[in-house]
Amino acid sequence: LPLLALVKATASFAPSLISSTQFIVNRFSKRHHLHQTKNVRHLSGPYFGSSLDATPSPDPFDDIDSATVAPLLKIAQAHFTSQALATVVKLAIPDILASSDVDMTVSEISLQLPDKPNEEALMRVMRLLSTIGIFTEKVRNDDRVEFGLTASGNLLRNSNSSNSGTLSDFILHYSEKSMWNAWAELPDYIAGKTSTPPFDVANKGMNIVQHYQENSKSSQYRNGVARFVSSNEISSVVNGFDWSTLNNKTVVDIGGGYGNLMGGIKDSYPEVNCVCLDLPSVIDDSDYLRLEGVSMVGGDMFIPATIPKCDAILAKHVLCDWSDNDVVQ
Repeated sequence: LPLLALVKATASFAPSLISSTQFIVNRFSKRHHLHQTKNVRHLSGPYFGSSLDATPSPDPFDDIDSATVAPLLKIAQAHFTSQALATVVKLAIPDILASSDVDMTVSEISLQLPDKPNEEALMRVMRLLSTIGIFTEKVRNDDRVEFGLTASGNLLRNSNSSNSGTLSDFILHYSEKSMWNAWAELPDYIAGKTSTPPFDVANKGMNIVQHYQENSKSSQYRNGVARFVSSNEISSVVNGFDWSTLNNKTVVDIGGGYGNLMGGIKDSYPEVNCVCLDLPSVIDDSDYLRLEGVSMVGGDMFIPATIPKCDAILAKHVLCDWSDNDVVQ
């Protein structure tokens, strides 16, 4: 039932999928199975044969447990919710709801959006996301549906308008076309039809570093993801190693983003000389977050001359982005 509710909420986007999904789930239910076997003459159509058949045709799905079907369908349709989440984050709808003292109808939300929104489509997106706990949904006395913000929805407020933790950059990073389209190129890469990484194929030969250098908004999303992940790991890194062994020595964090990790180390071990190295565009974007005692250096980890002289190099969540040959380099 939760799956069907989710699928039905997107009826205007995939009408043909609704009926097929409902049929698939129904046919695997015990109730429908009994109806099929006991009342064969009442069933007709391409899946059941003629209504005059006394004996049903063998059904290849008869031995499949219905409990195994719904999870597969949920995975196959996960992009519905991913793109719906991206839509409301781009439109800053969580921020609009958070700024109101009361829940709001789609019409009231639309008044705060640019241009002239498609309210019917927005209603379906809001109801879809209500089924997964992003928004609350209730009917007013005048039969109008209004929506509120849940704790999960509050995490989708945009970074620029909320001082609290946010996952909006996560949603925007993974749903933007440059990243989203890359996954469609995965089959040919796995099959060995091409040795070019899927991201490069999907973005006209541009690799991910070039993409971030030329697309500041994409870089902002990516750095927001890195900053959020890093903020939850800093204490483990700081407490998991005796950094005092590097007192009066220099540590360079390559691909260090905005320098949060180096800032954490510097706070606990002030005698360590901390340097954060990242692409110049990233360093420039970190101006608002200058951390006391951390040297921010623009460079490229693949160009040794740009790496400051140091006693130790730290790499976190960086090598995983590169091929084995690049890592060796």
